[in-house]
Amino acid sequence: MRTGISKPPPCFGDYFQFDDALRLLAEGRQKLSDPTLYAYQAGAIYENKGDDDRAVEEYIKGALETGGLEPKALLPRARACSNSPAGLPCGR
Repeated sequence: MRTGISKPPPCFGDYFQFDDALRLLAEGRQKLSDPTLYAYQAGAIYENKGDDDRAVEEYIKGALETGGLEPKALLPRARACSNSPAGLPCGR
């Protein structure tokens, strides 16, 4: 169980600075030696960037870490992404 930081600040993601937000999440993960830290938030950022494959990866990381969501619940989204025509957003 993690202690201390429970919620990332809504800084860069709120202003569409997705790469900066992901960079800060990566730095936090590295400093705290926790590769799943803020996985759901990272998934949402990737989803907003249109990188649905990475979004699904992050959501699965979060699901496995917290046990709060069955990974099978993400399968419909993953299938939608794999069946999406190139260049079109998947599952939307």
